[in-house]
Amino acid sequence: MNKVSELGLNILKTLHNEGVLNEIMLVGSWCLPVYKQYFNDSPFIPLLRTTDIDFMICNPSRLNIRVDVPRILGSLGFSEHFD
Repeated sequence: MNKVSELGLNILKTLHNEGVLNEIMLVGSWCLPVYKQYFNDSPFIPLLRTTDIDFMICNPSRLNIRVDVPRILGSLGFSEHFD
């Protein structure tokens, strides 16, 4: 497993341990390595991806707990930026 795949797995494990993975979903290009493996290295799944992390959150949110996602991701080496 390469470093990016390990980081993606660590993100999912950390979100799961915080109890939020049932209510938010990791989406975007960070899912591509999982899809590539699941679909037997399909040539139709690009390996090009961005460095930002995208999440889908239901609207209205069904989270019943307060979660500091920037803190969680910061513990994994990410920084928060607004543009």
